[in-house]
Amino acid sequence: PGKILKRVVLNPGTKFETLNYKLSNGINVIYKKTDFEKDKIYMNFFKEENSSNYSKSKYYNSIFTPYMLINSGVGNLTPEEYEQFKKGKNFSITPYLRDYTQGFEIISDSENLGTSLTVLNSIITDKKFDDIILKTLLDKNREKIINQDNSPIFNFSKTITSSLFKEHYRRQPLTLDNLSSVNKNEILN
Repeated sequence: PGKILKRVVLNPGTKFETLNYKLSNGINVIYKKTDFEKDKIYMNFFKEENSSNYSKSKYYNSIFTPYMLINSGVGNLTPEEYEQFKKGKNFSITPYLRDYTQGFEIISDSENLGTSLTVLNSIITDKKFDDIILKTLLDKNREKIINQDNSPIFNFSKTITSSLFKEHYRRQPLTLDNLSSVNKNEILN
């Protein structure tokens, strides 16, 4: 918990007006009230830590981390039990790890806000990665990689991307060799 140290209005009097709260625990909160989708709450928890300076192997593992976080179950719930738990509840949590930021996006209604935050806390504090989910994910990607060269659209896109980004590994489609460096311990790290 933190206390509000500072409150600043950004872009006052414009449609982009927001409130910025600096908390004693180091968290910076930016709040924007809207008059549309009255029962929707959009939150983005992020920090400026990223995959842009990862080694090749670490980068390939980081691609799968968000998927594994949200699909391996939550707390003491298996993936199947978590899906059952979510039925009828109006919230979603999407982890991400990008070139310059990482975090979680939450969309919820007011009724499920507490539940979504509890689930987020559980995902962060009790990470788990299901071996079956990882195997299935890697198998699907292997099959996709094997079949992608049969697509003219894929080959056209790959040519453009290779030209634009000088074949940098971060902007190239995954290969079977890339998948061979993916493992559970690296994803957990």
